[in-house]
Amino acid sequence: MDHENEVVALAPLDELIEILPKIAAAQQRARLGTALQKATTTVERLDDLPARLAGLDALVSASRSKLGDATDVRQILSTIATMARMLAGQPSIEELDHVNQVGLNQLPFHFQRVEEQVEGAWQAAVNEVLGNQGALGHVLLNIPGVESLGRKLIALAARAAALENKLKPAAWRVAELDHLLSERTDIAGRLQDAGIAQNIASFLLAVAAKPVRLSDLTDDILAWLKDHDALEMFDVSARG
Repeated sequence: MDHENEVVALAPLDELIEILPKIAAAQQRARLGTALQKATTTVERLDDLPARLAGLDALVSASRSKLGDATDVRQILSTIATMARMLAGQPSIEELDHVNQVGLNQLPFHFQRVEEQVEGAWQAAVNEVLGNQGALGHVLLNIPGVESLGRKLIALAARAAALENKLKPAAWRVAELDHLLSERTDIAGRLQDAGIAQNIASFLLAVAAKPVRLSDLTDDILAWLKDHDALEMFDVSARG
């Protein structure tokens, strides 16, 4: 009789043993749902990421020569791509936990590093092709006969400075650079027509930046300065 009572008493345990796998599965589903919800919430805060990536692609294409080997950029973008593929597929709970705890939390910082490197390369590329335009323009403003070219160069430099504005759309910045390069080519032709060869422009820029040596004043530069009544702009002094 006692044995029969023990069997009866243990019967609910059999039912519990059958239920336990179902409970574990439900817990796994709940954990997966929580992880997915957390990942979704985080990704929604990064809804501007595709547009920012497209903008970076445009800037990279226009300034690739200044990016060097871009190892860091490639590694970070590879990490972003790996997370995107994982989230687009059927991630495991472990993968979601990892991406929630590490990947998505660090993503804004990773992306900021990419943006900083690309922006630096972009600015270097712009400076390489459009640098010193304003400085040369201010010098030409003081030389009779070429003042209008000076004003054009100053206006060009002001527009070039706007290319560093990160708030401007990348596509606009790239298109504007193309326009400015075209205008710079046109101004370069006018400078040549005014007799301002590259060596003369370089001399004028050097003078604007710092004192130059008399040996830098070649015969052709001296002749051009005389023709444009520009010698009075210069003082000669001996080193003490």
